[in-house]
Amino acid sequence: MANSNSDADTKGHLVIIPAYNEAQNIGEVLTELQKYGYDVVVVDDNSDDNTAKIVEQHGATLLSHCSNMGYGVALQTGYHYAIQKRYDYVVQMDGDGQHSPEFVKLLFDTLEEKQVDLVIGNRHTMVGSYKVPKHRRAGQKLFSSLLRIFSGLKIEDPTSGFQALRRNVLKFYVSDLFPDDFPDANILLLCHRMGFKVVEIPVVMHESSGVSMHRGFWRPIFYVTLVIFSILVGLFTKLPKREDEN
Repeated sequence: MANSNSDADTKGHLVIIPAYNEAQNIGEVLTELQKYGYDVVVVDDNSDDNTAKIVEQHGATLLSHCSNMGYGVALQTGYHYAIQKRYDYVVQMDGDGQHSPEFVKLLFDTLEEKQVDLVIGNRHTMVGSYKVPKHRRAGQKLFSSLLRIFSGLKIEDPTSGFQALRRNVLKFYVSDLFPDDFPDANILLLCHRMGFKVVEIPVVMHESSGVSMHRGFWRPIFYVTLVIFSILVGLFTKLPKREDEN
């Protein structure tokens, strides 16, 4: 699945997939991505199923955690890998089949053609996307409103994990300011404060057959409360100077 990208080449495109117990879906996702020839790294967050074995069978790069660290830490492991291997452009997507590999190219193209730093895939504006449950949609609208109030950013789907990032954003995301529990609207606020250019484009997403991290009664409440608190803290957080992406 690897292309000719080398450590000296800073023009490569990488797809990062954090995965936990995705044996049911990860193979199909990798097969679809393989058709497009992208470099792919899967960060296995100590799955107890055959996720790692399936990734190896498909020839993707596999990074494995020795314990379950959570979604945000799995993403950061992928970011560190992308920086180490000197990739300039990254798309992050889930391994549960929710994110359509056919839209990866659109995310990459938007990143380059519009000369922006971060592209968010919006699941709510394109025909064919699944309908988000009402309670989750309410949370998304709340986060979207808070972002608009505190930053002016108009992002309709601030919890989307289907994103494209430029190298300068990657460098910021590996800092201690990246929320390693729920990196959602809170990190978008920090990106705005850092001066990164953020845009949103429509994509198709599918309903996941995996187990949601927001299942149950208390988890969604805890998640919403934590993200709101993180957004408020982000308004006053001292930010580092932006590194030149070269």
